[in-house]
Amino acid sequence: MSTSVDTKTAVEKPVSIWYMVGLVAFTLGTGVINFCLVTALQVTLKPYTESTFVVGMLTAMISMNMIWATPYASWKSDRIWTRFGRRKPLVLTMTPILVTTLLVLPHCSSLWPPIAHVISALASLLHLPQPHMSTLWLVSLVVFVLTVALASLMGIVAAAIGDSVPDRQRPLAIGMWQFTANGLATFLMGRYILGLTDPGVHRVGFATVAGAAHWPYTVACCIFVVAAAIFVLVFRERYVPPRTGEKFRMFSYGRQIVQVREHLLIYVILLFQPMFVLVGSWYFPKLATERLGLSQAQYGSAHSWGGITVMAVCVPLGYLFSRIRFRRPFAMAACMMALVPITWGLFFMRTQAGIAFYFAAQQFAFAFFRLNFNPYIMEYTTPRSVGTIFGVTNAVNGIVRFTMIPLFGWLVDLMGKNYRLPLWGGYVGVVACVICLAMMRPPEKVRHLIDADPS
Repeated sequence: MSTSVDTKTAVEKPVSIWYMVGLVAFTLGTGVINFCLVTALQVTLKPYTESTFVVGMLTAMISMNMIWATPYASWKSDRIWTRFGRRKPLVLTMTPILVTTLLVLPHCSSLWPPIAHVISALASLLHLPQPHMSTLWLVSLVVFVLTVALASLMGIVAAAIGDSVPDRQRPLAIGMWQFTANGLATFLMGRYILGLTDPGVHRVGFATVAGAAHWPYTVACCIFVVAAAIFVLVFRERYVPPRTGEKFRMFSYGRQIVQVREHLLIYVILLFQPMFVLVGSWYFPKLATERLGLSQAQYGSAHSWGGITVMAVCVPLGYLFSRIRFRRPFAMAACMMALVPITWGLFFMRTQAGIAFYFAAQQFAFAFFRLNFNPYIMEYTTPRSVGTIFGVTNAVNGIVRFTMIPLFGWLVDLMGKNYRLPLWGGYVGVVACVICLAMMRPPEKVRHLIDADPS
């Protein structure tokens, strides 16, 4: 069957709202873990290092592993078929690894002394020099394993939506995705969980708990297990013949797909887009606690307004954009909207309310962008390639975060802990994204070039 017939067949039958809810529930699990790896991890690292560069390296490790693990896992899932389908095996394999490392991470300081004793004993037994290591080494190892597992799952929901949700319903599905991943996850973790890392006794519902560093990780672990179970039970996969003889050659595949100009422009956009969303506000936890005198609970409460904004607007906007299809001009408008929080953060943000406004404006612009840009990307894919292409987009997104976050961390240290410095890169990101979007041709003019090989 030709690619065009496959694509047409895939969009004929609509899916229910509850089916889409089940799919995007998985992003709530990955969203709360991402929150831990960006915000809670900065709290965890505080006793071990004062270097913003080291903090940037470790919190950006998920981005490093997105460069290779996400495209490989997505590429592989496009080419296999098992009794569980082709996407579910990844979830079933990575969930135990994620759960174990997530629970271990906040307890590394307690686990390190016996581990160090064993390493020292082995070194003496083998007549080797005693290694000079600290708890930070164990934290780094656990974060690395955790982020490899998480990065392997980052392309799953996009591929699942491309596999089983009709094109007309995709903006709504992505709106629901934003509601859970960028909205509900941020709201729950920022408003209710991050503050539990502050010392003292905290009231949670009808109970009281002692403040401890492990709470964000413990709660995230529970949420992820439930979300993964829902995804596995709900997701219905269409059979796609496996292509087991193919080998993964990331760079040769990259050269192949960027022969289509629009794919190259998509990847350039994804290279610059994090500059005006994630990268700019990466060190805001340090800005809030070290410069503005806020507690973790106050910062978490301010941060949660980004989640509240996403929850308030993403589903109505997704419903609207499923009927009004001006995806490219709306994506360009969203980039221009991002200038508001960038400028506010650089020159006017001084209080908890100011941080709340920043995240609300930032997440509104980002939701507006993704609700139009992600469905637009899917118009340049086919059932044979949707997982692979979204895997590469995650890799490109990871490249800029893993390079720019530590670089800005080094510059922050160099400039006297100026945690607002990364926001300047947001202006560059906005200009680059608008130019690339303006250069893209309509999808119908290039679809014959996409995944043309019938084998």
